Amino acid sequence: MNKSKSLKNFFLTVIIILSLMLLSLVRSENFSWPDAVHTSYGIPLFWLTHQVSSIAGPVDLWHVHPMDLTVNLLFWFGIASLILWTFNKFKNELSIKI
Repeated sequence: MNKSKSLKNFFLTVIIILSLMLLSLVRSENFSWPDAVHTSYGIPLFWLTHQVSSIAGPVDLWHVHPMDLTVNLLFWFGIASLILWTFNKFKNELSIKI
């Protein structure tokens, strides 16, 4: 019974992390500087940058920042774990009172 509950919590954590990461992909910030135009993606750190213009003219460059991606994954894993821990704590307190 306890193993089934921990497996369920694990899958719930994975689903929460994946949905938060997908939401972080949707968030973008456009930077229009005179010599470079690029869009950066990610929350809390920008881990993906798409450059569309440079001083030399139009370009189509994608830059992935692996360290920022790792920090983002750890950040969202921590947030998802905190959400699950809080949910389980309040759920257990409510079941004890009832």
